Amino acid sequence: MKDLMSLPTEDSDRISDENLPIDSHVFEGKLINYTNEDFRDIAVARLGWAVSEQLMNILEQVPCEECNINAVNIMAEFARKKNETELAEFLEAYLAEAGYEKNR
Repeated sequence: MKDLMSLPTEDSDRISDENLPIDSHVFEGKLINYTNEDFRDIAVARLGWAVSEQLMNILEQVPCEECNINAVNIMAEFARKKNETELAEFLEAYLAEAGYEKNR
């Protein structure tokens, strides 16, 4: 039986800034066609709360590694449809490097 103190907690599952890999993927660009808030509002309506919250994390320079990879794929497709090419290309590059393959 495991000691309860050794079980992971929500905080211990997250990567702290000082422990991020050097090659972590942080979006440092800006949106072209929307403000972050407008983009979030559209994302909430189209993608739902959970994905849009992760999208806002990306825009606030939280590493992609802390997001669900399936959500990152959805974000990339959404950014591409909204002509936010810098964000879409960034997310697509992360997915490619992570070895993500879309379900066919």
